[in-house]
Amino acid sequence: MPTIKDIARAAGVSYTTVSHVLNDSRPVSPKIKQSVQDAAKALNYVPSGVARALRRRTTGTIGMLLANTADPFFAQLVSEIEEVCFQNQVSLLLCNSYEDSVRQEAHIRSLLQKRVDGLLISAVGDFTALVELLRKVLVPVVFVDRIPPGFDADAVTVDQERAGYEATRHLLELGHRRIGCITGRSNISVLPPRVGGYRRALQEAGIKPHAHWIAEAVDLTLESGYAATEYLFNRSPGLTALFAVTDVLAIGTMRYAYQRNLSVPGALSIIGFDGVELGRYVLPALTSIAQPIRELGASAATYLLERIRGSRVGPGCRIVLPAKLIVRDSTGPAPL
Repeated sequence: MPTIKDIARAAGVSYTTVSHVLNDSRPVSPKIKQSVQDAAKALNYVPSGVARALRRRTTGTIGMLLANTADPFFAQLVSEIEEVCFQNQVSLLLCNSYEDSVRQEAHIRSLLQKRVDGLLISAVGDFTALVELLRKVLVPVVFVDRIPPGFDADAVTVDQERAGYEATRHLLELGHRRIGCITGRSNISVLPPRVGGYRRALQEAGIKPHAHWIAEAVDLTLESGYAATEYLFNRSPGLTALFAVTDVLAIGTMRYAYQRNLSVPGALSIIGFDGVELGRYVLPALTSIAQPIRELGASAATYLLERIRGSRVGPGCRIVLPAKLIVRDSTGPAPL
């Protein structure tokens, strides 16, 4: 592997001159600077990230904790965040918590040991323990999507309750009165508000949100969406519409309907939540409450970089972005 001394010999300059050019630490004539850069490129020189970090006291790296990148929502979110990092010449270290607060805490400690310059977190599990840990952290923290209360940090999310309300209102406006809900575990912080919006919409329409109209999936997978729908219809076979709190759960619901010869949307209307790309390509295409994934990711990454660089100061700021109803083919008028 070529060294700075190799570049100095190739460019015909001193070791210290090469160091000044590569680190931009002292003015050097344009001719000499170009000569050094050409020599470095010809030798395929790669600067030491460790040495540079020691000099600058930054690593040019941020850490990110997500629930599960197998979920299309989080996969798209990471893509948007990584793009901002790439444009700013910052590396991204990604960790999955898999909805496990113990694993989340272990990842945070590991990322801090790697001297990341900041943390992006979509929080899971026990928020009390998480907040206690983060109060001891000396690097900037920005939350995205899932936000723990009681910690002063920048955060970017959507109005989850309002979005759940709008999803249910869409079904009500189509004439549905018997509307079920497929949700997940209540310790996933964004889900109870979505269900709360569902309940509020029904109550405003004069409909009692019966407990047996709601089924809780064991996790947020296709299989669990299918299983929760099966459980729900065994208890409440007369439902004509379902609100699933994620698109993945909704697609599992669609699979159940297909296997039971329930036409969608003729016999059963289904609406999801997240607005992931996959929803456009299932048949029928999935109606969904779309989160502004691009803006969520780009804003969170930008805010963290601004905190790291000192251009954003003061108390944390919570940004609440609007979700949007995307009507496709999986919802229709209530059956007569």
